[in-house]
Amino acid sequence: GVGMALRYEFAFNLLKNELRHGLFLGASLQPYFDYARISPFTSTNFPVNSNIFGTRLHLIPRYTYDIGKKWFVDVNLPIEAVNVLGVRIRTDNPVLTQDERVITDTHANFFDNVFQFRIGVGLKL
Repeated sequence: GVGMALRYEFAFNLLKNELRHGLFLGASLQPYFDYARISPFTSTNFPVNSNIFGTRLHLIPRYTYDIGKKWFVDVNLPIEAVNVLGVRIRTDNPVLTQDERVITDTHANFFDNVFQFRIGVGLKL
């Protein structure tokens, strides 16, 4: 399959007067798209096309610490607030009618049990 996602993130500094430390509250928007085509090896199964598209909204508490004039450590914990997605699955089964071959669904998941922890080193430009 093929997939693609983008992320746009912004943050507000809660410790504006602190020189070496940064405490931020941020959010990110991540639209994504996944496509998969399954071609069976046996004649008892049928080809399937799957399309999933959606967007995720994360709330991101972040802490930064300057380790030099240009370098800093970044620690953050993205919390997935919502994942809105649409799914379209097409099965090429000739026994089914054209309408029965396609299944579509849209739904939203709120605060799924998705745990992420990120730590990194950054460079100020």
